[in-house]
Amino acid sequence: MDDPVELLSTLADPRRLAALASLATGGPASTLELAARLGVRERDAVRAIGALRAAGLVTESTDGAWQARLATLTDAVAAHAAATPLGRVLAADPELARKLSGNVRLGRLVRLPMEAAPRARMLEAIASALPVFDGDPEPAVNAALARITDDVPLVRRELVEAGHLVRTADGSSYSTPLATGWTAGR
Repeated sequence: MDDPVELLSTLADPRRLAALASLATGGPASTLELAARLGVRERDAVRAIGALRAAGLVTESTDGAWQARLATLTDAVAAHAAATPLGRVLAADPELARKLSGNVRLGRLVRLPMEAAPRARMLEAIASALPVFDGDPEPAVNAALARITDDVPLVRRELVEAGHLVRTADGSSYSTPLATGWTAGR
């Protein structure tokens, strides 16, 4: 299953989630054993396994036992992070992604680096992940930044101070300067 949201929605059903949790923590089991572990009818365990199998969350061994495949979840989270605006920029520059990995979690900025050079690189990466602004109101800039970080005011201010955003004198609108050398994501 390629869509992380669809994959995770498979686990929205309590029986499916319980079945996967049982296989992950209790080890492989046949559908009959799984039904007993969960305290449900075998047919309900079969339905849960069918949905989990379709999502790639379980595999069947040669002896008929089902086992959890948690790597599917890990892959889905990684795919989701790489699809975020900042994740796409960092995916295009593995060296930068490695250097800034402690500042980004699941494709979102969790903190700005303290040191000047890494901070400047992070701000450049953020700027390149944003759309081009041309007299856009502050709410539009905030909405774009909210896809990247929870600390929108700090990042917006830092982008202005670093010259990646230009704010009008009255602070009502923002533009992207043409001098910004980063074009990825735009």
